[in-house]
Amino acid sequence: PELLSILYTKGARSVIIRGSDSCFAAGADLQELKAIDSYQSAFKFWNSIKETLDFVHSFNIPTIALIEGPCLGGGCLLATACDIRLANFESSFAIPIARFGIVLDDETVARLVGLVGPAMAAELLFSGDTISSEEALAIGLQEVFDKDYLKYRITSTVYLGDRLHKMGIPVMRPIGGHAVYIDAKAMYPHIPVDEFPGQALACDLYVKGGIRACEIGSVMFGKKDTDGKLIPAAMELVRLAIPRRVYTQSHVDYVIETFEEILKEKDQAKGVKITYEPKFLRHFTAHFERLN
Repeated sequence: PELLSILYTKGARSVIIRGSDSCFAAGADLQELKAIDSYQSAFKFWNSIKETLDFVHSFNIPTIALIEGPCLGGGCLLATACDIRLANFESSFAIPIARFGIVLDDETVARLVGLVGPAMAAELLFSGDTISSEEALAIGLQEVFDKDYLKYRITSTVYLGDRLHKMGIPVMRPIGGHAVYIDAKAMYPHIPVDEFPGQALACDLYVKGGIRACEIGSVMFGKKDTDGKLIPAAMELVRLAIPRRVYTQSHVDYVIETFEEILKEKDQAKGVKITYEPKFLRHFTAHFERLN
């Protein structure tokens, strides 16, 4: 806590907590555990750990656990106290407190439950089993961090955005790390906003190439005034998101080829109208009909 406080007073905007290159934290020193011989010494030992965990959890600026290698016991609890957990594929996780007769306090358990759910939290705490980085990613304990993969993914996303830009597709620049955003209003200037150019482009991508994109425009963010007239969103975008470890270079090239076909017929593109919409979150379940 003292070190974090110093960083905060010096103007730090975030804190990254990491171990060595091969181990984030191996947990408590077993020799220290053997030295606990009374309730008072046990309380003092755990309270010092709890104070640190609570301080990190409630710290005024974002905390990031950068995990490489084993993340065990108190180290795993420290990671759960951080705002974000990034780990490489050599990481492993375990909280083997049951093997040592240690009982956690309510707040520490609640943080774990909030991340992985009650059933998985119980399994981790009661079994003390070690889980792999892939398993931790699947249950929500951590986000993946692999420098080589992230470089490949970002390069592939930028490649897609730059190729589309050179073709004359209006993309939002600079290109982000996980998605390319198309300005559908600029691509389909003849489609008015109340005919949802973003949704029209998303439908064209699916019909023409089986590509699933997401409209981020007046379908998602548009509202209605007291007379039921559309108050459009500020922008009419279509998001091409790149999921983790799903697409190869050939998939990205196929998206580019599909846009080449759409570009040939863009002046003939038609808008859409909503035929059904729920009261809330209509972009998930609304029904549309193509306009003539």
